[in-house]
Amino acid sequence: MRKDLNNLKSILNNTIYENTHFSESSKNKVRKRIDGNQSVKFYYKMKPIVSFIVLFSITASLVTFTFNMVNNKDVVEHENSALIKSNGSSNSDAKDVDANINTSKEIKENIVAHNAIKSYPYIIFNNYYYKKTDEEITEDQLGEIMGEVKRIGDWNFKKDGDSNEIPPGRSIYSVKDKDKNEYIAAKGVVYKNQTNIPGYLLFKKEEPVIHPDQSLILNAKSDPEETEMAFKNVQRLVPNILGLQELEQQYTLSFVSYLEEHGPGVNLYYSDNSDTNNVIYLLEYKNGLFPHNSRMVENPDPRNPWEPPVLSETFELNGFNWEYYEDKYYDDFFLLGEKNGYIYEVTFQGEFSLDDLKDIVMQLK
Repeated sequence: MRKDLNNLKSILNNTIYENTHFSESSKNKVRKRIDGNQSVKFYYKMKPIVSFIVLFSITASLVTFTFNMVNNKDVVEHENSALIKSNGSSNSDAKDVDANINTSKEIKENIVAHNAIKSYPYIIFNNYYYKKTDEEITEDQLGEIMGEVKRIGDWNFKKDGDSNEIPPGRSIYSVKDKDKNEYIAAKGVVYKNQTNIPGYLLFKKEEPVIHPDQSLILNAKSDPEETEMAFKNVQRLVPNILGLQELEQQYTLSFVSYLEEHGPGVNLYYSDNSDTNNVIYLLEYKNGLFPHNSRMVENPDPRNPWEPPVLSETFELNGFNWEYYEDKYYDDFFLLGEKNGYIYEVTFQGEFSLDDLKDIVMQLK
């Protein structure tokens, strides 16, 4: 069940969570990818049993999650936390990489404690979590403007102005007749008369922000500082991992996902700085260890039977042996490069020609 959820999470990151405008082709990719990655025949034979098991597991998970929320526990390990500690030397062999990985109980607990997703709504202010209370205040109770919410979401490194409740751009206020070091307020949503309406929410100082060890970050998204940090850490562990650093003026590394079981490998997104609809996806893995989202892995769709990609051309470029595939299933094409036992799979969103991709992979290093 956890593996399935992780697969779904990765699929959504590949599509829905991208900060882009969807083309019709992209919407088609969302529909196709969510349908699953198991054998289609087995899926139909086992569908009733699997449906019951999945429904039961989800119900049990929701009950557990609700119990934890009621008790105000930090419920789940941050999806971007890395259970890795490098000793500074590594090579491309998976066994040698494993020698650099310390997954002791103490290390895991330390990382989880630093990176756990908070189970409560918060604003980060003066390097502290301020937890939302049940109290609503009026506009007349607002004091001076203390700051502003800058980001909404969750990151490895929390910054003042981060929130998982209040949208960016909203002011952070002190509150009259309350200690401004202990209480702040911001405009959010309150529930009244079975309706969500705008209102001012009161937040109380809860706990300090604890930043993780930078060398432990192997996964990141959205924040360029974090993605570069994660990429360098992955590359230190696995020198075969390559990137498009030479194109940083045109493309920003927006997503890094370490693939421990595939070489290890990595999944990278590069967003076009001038056109947010254009994204380069770079999937790197050891030859034969295909990740689930590889174009070479069957993705059965009852509404549109899967067709394997068709090899149309081979060529050498930048020290790689490249294969050019036409993919009728996704109605596009992609490149598959090989070098030193690693595969470099290049797909895209937006408008790219074969010559465009060749120019891009020339900068792969």
